[in-house]
Amino acid sequence: MAQPNLSKHDQQEVARFQNIQQQLEFMMQQKSSLQQQLDEIKNAIKELESAGDATVYKSAGGIFIKSDQKYLLDSSKERKQQLKIRLDSITKQVERINSQYEEQKKKIQEINKKLG
Repeated sequence: MAQPNLSKHDQQEVARFQNIQQQLEFMMQQKSSLQQQLDEIKNAIKELESAGDATVYKSAGGIFIKSDQKYLLDSSKERKQQLKIRLDSITKQVERINSQYEEQKKKIQEINKKLG
């Protein structure tokens, strides 16, 4: 975004702002995806716990394979823990990037004031 009215420094600040904005959008998409996966695994665990002696199947690609209920429950709980850890990490990254975004946004507002 090279504008003739902006100094080289100001152009760099605008570019940095755009970069941070893109990072934030990407991280928010990742966070949303992880939250959706976590919600799905929570529902699967709930269903497995209430299935009783029912026959259960695991999806493998486009097919379902008969599987051991305890194994599926244990692996689902493990997956849930992994997702929680990843989600916590992404959430911290989003907070850090959001802080950078707000700082850079203030700089851009100052640049806009200079331009009048």
